[in-house]
Amino acid sequence: MALNRLHFIIYFFCISLLGCDNQSNPPEENDILGNTINELVSDAETYLTLSADSSVWFAQQAWHLSKDIKNDQTVKSLYVLSRALYNKGELYQALKYLIQAHDIAVKLSLQTIIPDLLNLQGNIYGSMGQYDKAVEFYLEALNLYHAFNDKQNEGKVFNNLGLVYYRMDQIEKSLDYHRKAYHIWDSLDYRQGLGSSYTNLSYVYTKWNEYDTALDYLNHALDIYRDMGNLRREANTYINFGWVYMNIGEYEKALDYFNRSLPMSQKGGFMDIYTDGLNKKGWALNKLNRQEEALQ
Repeated sequence: MALNRLHFIIYFFCISLLGCDNQSNPPEENDILGNTINELVSDAETYLTLSADSSVWFAQQAWHLSKDIKNDQTVKSLYVLSRALYNKGELYQALKYLIQAHDIAVKLSLQTIIPDLLNLQGNIYGSMGQYDKAVEFYLEALNLYHAFNDKQNEGKVFNNLGLVYYRMDQIEKSLDYHRKAYHIWDSLDYRQGLGSSYTNLSYVYTKWNEYDTALDYLNHALDIYRDMGNLRREANTYINFGWVYMNIGEYEKALDYFNRSLPMSQKGGFMDIYTDGLNKKGWALNKLNRQEEALQ
């Protein structure tokens, strides 16, 4: 972070502790405050796929500077903070901040960000296992994206619906939604979305024991995530490779992929992926009759 930005963070923290607000500041200071918040939000977004802890830190600073203003910057700060906490696996904290963001957005009629907030709530409830609630939020978000003619984000919701129906073991319905997402993102040449489609399609074909197809999709996903420098998704893709090889019965190869994932997810602070990798490594070790290691 640039030194002058750090100075202004400290300065505005100090005046907030004294009970001042931005309305009493000179206009140039308000401009600097607004720019500083925007830069912090941008930094938080940059680190979402690289370091969950760094992303949380930048988002927290943005929120602290904007929380007394109650404007669109407050909502954006809370939204990115929720995303960062979600990436750390801190679901209840993420949901708490997300609900705050949603309340402010509704009061201020910030219509364009509301579907983003609804979609993330769907992700959180899906991760909590509350699938019916997740579907409700996804469908509400989908209706708004459709009204805004936001095709890219319509694809995102279709993708998320596909994932939640996969978890509900409704595989045909899952595949239908994943195909919808893929066709939208392919038409837009949206690489990150295509990476997600390839990943989730691999789940479906692994479920159907079509392992070559699943591995082919994962190779496409891995190429995209490496090109993007998306550490989080790359680490998760190695776990997915390992899971396919677990299903095939090639446990040594599965273990190798889990071991590739673990240092990456640990480095990035992506504890949801890290714990998933540890758990699946334990399964692989157990299959290899290395029970003591598996218990660890």
